[in-house]
Amino acid sequence: MSTSNQVPTVKNEDTPSQPQPPPRPRKRNRSTKVCRRCRAKKSKCDLQQPCSQCVKSGCAELCEYQKPQTGKPAATNGSSSTSQIKQSPPSVKSGGSVSNGEDNSLTSGSPNSINNLQKHLTARTKAHMVGSIPVSHTSPPTSLPSVVLEENEYLIGVNPIVGMNDLINFHMDFSELPSGKDYKLKRFTGLKRTARPLMFIVLSQQEPGARLFWKYEESCSMKLITITTFPKDMQQRTIEDVKRLFGEGYIPSFQEIAAAGGSLTKRTRKLISQYGFPLAITFTKDFHESDPILVSLRKVLPPKLSVVALMRRFFRKLYAHYPIIDESWTYAQIDRIVQYSPDGQVVDNVNLQNREDLAVLAYVLIILRLSYMSQFSNVREQNEAKLRMMGTFADEEHFSMQFPITIDAIELASNFLQKARSPLKTSFVVLQASIFMCVYRSLALESEAGCNTMATIENCGNLTQMAISLALDRDPDSLWDPMDERTKLLRRKVWYFLITLDFNTAYIFFCPLTIRPHSYDTKLPEYKSGISNIADEQLEKQTIASLEKIYQAQSKGQPLLEICVDLQNLHKCSDMVQCLNDFESNLRNLFGVVPDYFTDKYSNLHPSIKVLHFRVLSTLRLFIATIYYFLHMYYKYKGEHSYDFYFFRKMILIVFSEMNYFCSELFFVCDRFFDDTFTMTVSPIILFYTHIVAVSGLGFAIRLNCSLIVLNNENDTSSSSVASLKALESKNELFVLRKLKLNKLLSERYFYAWKTTKSNSFGYNMVYQTKLYNAEIELLKKANITWTERQQYELENIIPTDIPAALGDPGDIGHLCYYSNRSIDDADFRGSDLAKTVQTDNLWINFNYLIDVDPYSTAFPKRLPFDNFPFKNAVKESGRPATPKSEATSSYTDVTSQAQPEQKVPLVQPSPLDPPPILGGATPNELLDFNLFSTDWTIEDFYPLPNYE
Repeated sequence: MSTSNQVPTVKNEDTPSQPQPPPRPRKRNRSTKVCRRCRAKKSKCDLQQPCSQCVKSGCAELCEYQKPQTGKPAATNGSSSTSQIKQSPPSVKSGGSVSNGEDNSLTSGSPNSINNLQKHLTARTKAHMVGSIPVSHTSPPTSLPSVVLEENEYLIGVNPIVGMNDLINFHMDFSELPSGKDYKLKRFTGLKRTARPLMFIVLSQQEPGARLFWKYEESCSMKLITITTFPKDMQQRTIEDVKRLFGEGYIPSFQEIAAAGGSLTKRTRKLISQYGFPLAITFTKDFHESDPILVSLRKVLPPKLSVVALMRRFFRKLYAHYPIIDESWTYAQIDRIVQYSPDGQVVDNVNLQNREDLAVLAYVLIILRLSYMSQFSNVREQNEAKLRMMGTFADEEHFSMQFPITIDAIELASNFLQKARSPLKTSFVVLQASIFMCVYRSLALESEAGCNTMATIENCGNLTQMAISLALDRDPDSLWDPMDERTKLLRRKVWYFLITLDFNTAYIFFCPLTIRPHSYDTKLPEYKSGISNIADEQLEKQTIASLEKIYQAQSKGQPLLEICVDLQNLHKCSDMVQCLNDFESNLRNLFGVVPDYFTDKYSNLHPSIKVLHFRVLSTLRLFIATIYYFLHMYYKYKGEHSYDFYFFRKMILIVFSEMNYFCSELFFVCDRFFDDTFTMTVSPIILFYTHIVAVSGLGFAIRLNCSLIVLNNENDTSSSSVASLKALESKNELFVLRKLKLNKLLSERYFYAWKTTKSNSFGYNMVYQTKLYNAEIELLKKANITWTERQQYELENIIPTDIPAALGDPGDIGHLCYYSNRSIDDADFRGSDLAKTVQTDNLWINFNYLIDVDPYSTAFPKRLPFDNFPFKNAVKESGRPATPKSEATSSYTDVTSQAQPEQKVPLVQPSPLDPPPILGGATPNELLDFNLFSTDWTIEDFYPLPNYE
């Protein structure tokens, strides 16, 4: 045999005769032919210095080329193939993130561990602000590069490489980190009732600034400021102003209603309906739960033409959100069950054959209510103008607005659904009706818990069990029962709608999934020509594609979700960051970012699909922001301030910058970008967003004020650091205040918004009270800001000072947005703002009493008696002011006083103050065991329930 064909061998002492495999051909080391930025972006580089891509992007100073290797390592023992050191790729490290072409030599223990990344990431974002923010006098003397990350200004998928030994649990006690003790769970306080709080509120109990609030709150409880705390003469003047503003729509307090005599429940229902008609908050006259079904339907259902208009509206504009029924089958059932008189004005007869007919009636009533609500915006004046124009339009939409689908329709639907349910078996129609009831609970104007449905009968867990009993977790092709293709398509859509609903609940409340990923084999629904559950096949096609897209996006975050909900195990922080990188990038690829929806980028989508995608994106971005908030606090307690700042910055980029579109002005111009279903479907998410802003923004305000106090204690009152902190504190306060006033605008229509407004106002006022900071200086130092002036300057330029440019020119709306003064305290409002506040208070206080005592309103979940809760008696402060501002005792109707500047109590010199007298000499009732900024309280906590007739 020729020697040229012999395989070369390397002798080994253990196996001297064993042949070795041929060596792999060496890969020639190639020099980098593109700059670092172009390589990271996979862009074509022209090899210039700087290259045209970096010049075009305004980042010429970042154009760098990798230095070529100057020499090769010497081979040892003559074996260059086994000893040559290979050049490691610079793009990804284990447990870390994509480096975007930077030199990743970060170590977790170094305080400057992300300095290399900061060269690329300290861009001053500007697209989310109107024009450019004026540079304040606190700017550092050296000029900063005006680099814009044109394709990734929110740093999506860009995170530092954290230490491989950093172990986390989302429920851990951070206070154990510095002492090196074993990991243990944090014991949370203030969770009284069954509604699960937002994770931001839970994390706030460990936030360095908010912990001062918690310590101070142990001796001070929430006070609900209403007109009843005003002096008698001031009360009368204010009531007269409210009557003049609202006329016949004025809602008196329950004391006034009782003094007028007659039936309190009937008069209250009538008063609420008169005022609430432009807000879709109405009751049916003389409705009673004991009425026969035919009588109840005659009272609740509008004329047939209106029913048809509202059903058509659902299948045109809301079906994409809830694709769980068949259009032709539903219309056929309505025609069979409900028989109208020849003129179509009233229900003539009801043809009920079995329990399922009651379930059909239940979900039809819910659909009618949802369609009716979706026609109204959150601005009362806009709705009133629309209602005044009804006589000039002949289209069915304006016709349907004349006949309200009242809250009693939901009461009747709940009654029908209860009778339709069987303890022995369930049915597909009952499942559909139960899903619709769950959907309505999450969108209801009268809900006290926002979109939290976990405490109700129609929650995702129960719905999943019903679906499994119907074998929806098995693909129809795997079942023996023969069924047509339309039925198969509908079953698959219902199952995947439940999956997305389960994901949505988990992402909002950080709770485990009910439907596990390997517990079903149902196929994703697939569109086929001629097989559709609605008449509009193009909408059906987009709906099915959207359902798959949402499922893909939500599924990508499941590894991250599993880390967040794990109560028993520790996880590597690097694993969480890597999951964040992947999830953020996938989400951006599928749904973009929030500003994209205010451009023409998604103009090709069906309007309802666009709203749906926007709602899903907002929910998932808030989930991501919560995780960044957690990572920020984790590294704050560990003392690694570079990571602490970086993750706080990422949270600010999402909550303050990207989502700045969530403002009062949005509801006056949202028709520029979305259809008229936007306000109903997105408002619940916006309410949760304002919760997050209140918790994160006010906790940050406490830390900034603590830093100012610490500097003042060190006699450092004139340095640039003090000026920088004051400028940052001012911008933070202005931003948070605008979002809280957005919440106050929504409180005119949403019960949940009213409760959060009262809670957030209480928290806001406590943050700006000097007494909160009367603590030992060492305790204040624990909440001190530890970032550099440059980092403070970065945050100052990230926080917007105005609405986005796309929302510009909303018109003269200042008098509708509670912008009359720089405060959120109800007792500080004047003029029309005060009148609207009093009217809204009376609306929801009377509504709350009504649903507790009114036999008509059995659909609302009844609370346990107040005495059943194990409250602790908090220590009362007899001298504590009801509001922190001394001018609260002036005339509240003096409109001219609006122009006078308000002075905020300085926080840099804490000293005991003599408390001003309590408003009107009255001491509001105390709320016991109050949870920070939550709505975990009831009106009865403050006022005894009156004896309604």
